[in-house]
Amino acid sequence: KTRAYFGGFMRLRLELLISALTFTASTAIAADASPVMTAALRSPSRPPLDMERDAQMKPADVLAFAGVKPGMAVADLVPGYGYYSRILSGIVGANAHVYMLVPQAAGDLPARLGPVTKDPNQNIPLSRVENAYSVQDSPDLKNVVVYWEGFHLNNGLFGFPEQLDMIFSDRGYHVLKTKEFEKTDMAATDKLMFLGMKPGGTIVLIDNAANKGAGFGVADSLGRIEADALKAEITSAGFVFDGESNLFANASDDHGKPAGDNADRFILRFKKPANAPNAQRPPVSVIAGYFENTHRSNTTATGTVTGQRERRVIYHANGTYQEFGAKGTGSNPWQNGTWFFDAQGRICMLHEMPVDQRGQINCNPLTYNKKAGDKWTTADGKTDELVKGYAYFPNQ
Repeated sequence: KTRAYFGGFMRLRLELLISALTFTASTAIAADASPVMTAALRSPSRPPLDMERDAQMKPADVLAFAGVKPGMAVADLVPGYGYYSRILSGIVGANAHVYMLVPQAAGDLPARLGPVTKDPNQNIPLSRVENAYSVQDSPDLKNVVVYWEGFHLNNGLFGFPEQLDMIFSDRGYHVLKTKEFEKTDMAATDKLMFLGMKPGGTIVLIDNAANKGAGFGVADSLGRIEADALKAEITSAGFVFDGESNLFANASDDHGKPAGDNADRFILRFKKPANAPNAQRPPVSVIAGYFENTHRSNTTATGTVTGQRERRVIYHANGTYQEFGAKGTGSNPWQNGTWFFDAQGRICMLHEMPVDQRGQINCNPLTYNKKAGDKWTTADGKTDELVKGYAYFPNQ
């Protein structure tokens, strides 16, 4: 009798929980929401605490305004704990990608990992990039990829293996205007975003409203930015203003105080003109000479190291690479991952190992159409060389 009673009690609790979760999800879904949107919001990949936030976050309305559709390649800029990344994953579908674009702060580890914070869905505090990986590593979110980029590096970074249909950010742009990212020139990065999007592509930014004339000056102290300043910066990169929503307008919010959960927020949408030229990524064949040979970099004409340790890189036609330095040099003498061309034609590396650099993107110019035995001087005065086969360091 005890077992029967306990079993019935647990079934009742389970039914109530399912009913509560269904009700929570349903209350946040607009009556005219598409079946795709409804399925994404009710997906079992979403944590219950995310669903509890839906009534306040209004994701169905936000993403309908954004215009997200199946098949789109979307970058979630400064994705936080992945609230929107999970929903976007369900909308774009298995044959598309959601890139969790985590900004990398300047400086050495652990500063560039981002501040350690506690996601309500997790038991322990994690860094900004670790929080993103907790989303990518979910078995049912196979179309989510973490890209951890330092926008301040190498004359600006915004590297993706495909042209994007959309860049989306919920209260992330003001983060990039704080002291943590003071070396980031977002005006320059916005131009790279423009180059890396398809013609007709959309950028949608939600952020906490600041007082007129505040610009970006209160991003640190109040967590706010001025809508007009943001419009000016994005349109200067070539985007065209395409509309705004007052979905989160709050006339009673004091713009002179730090932004809270109910802050007055704006939603701005911009488009890349449909007649803007699309980026032309180089064909893989232009670096065929590098495959299975060793690219020797960071050397001088005499082969000695100046300023930087000598590095060797081996690219493979299947899109993977290995990179290594002389024995005992640096903190990461052996790296590997995948490579691709960005919209500028630079070759980008997505680090998979070592673990502390997992997801890091680094893009650099590469001299094309080279063959083993060729040497050339780079823009910074270093001499690069292609060495036939797997040529290691002397005496190693």
